[in-house]
Amino acid sequence: MSINNITQTILVVDDSKPVSEYVQVVLEERGYKTITANNGSQAMVMAVEYRPDLILLDIMMPDVDGYTICSQLKADRKTRDIPVIFLSALNSQFDKIKAFKCGAVDFVTKPIQVEELTARVKSHLTISRLNRALQSSNRDLESLVSERTKELEDSNKKLAEINARLEKT
Repeated sequence: MSINNITQTILVVDDSKPVSEYVQVVLEERGYKTITANNGSQAMVMAVEYRPDLILLDIMMPDVDGYTICSQLKADRKTRDIPVIFLSALNSQFDKIKAFKCGAVDFVTKPIQVEELTARVKSHLTISRLNRALQSSNRDLESLVSERTKELEDSNKKLAEINARLEKT
């Protein structure tokens, strides 16, 4: 188990219990924490509540299809940065393009190949972690620039006051 996996949570969304359980076992054997949803509505609630690090999402589900769920996730500021990988028996170019257009970062076809799935999960979790670190660094830099700008403005104000006094003498 890698130290990077310890706190990473993956939401598995599939209406097929055998598929969901299989994916859950595969991921947990590799040190990931998993939570599951068996329909799209439940997936939305769980995504907001648990804020998983990644979502594996089936396309064909009885209540709401995966495309709609992915679009809703990407429209919500609380969940828009969670990477979504589609898991689907659909494998046409049309289906894959539609998945990417609604915000998915990847597409894995069923039947699931364990090595492919775990490699893609690991890659997208790494990319997501690095993006969060970059965003955090950018916020820190923006804060530092703001502090320095205020310090410069204060110094310039003091210099202007000193210059004004010197001109009077």
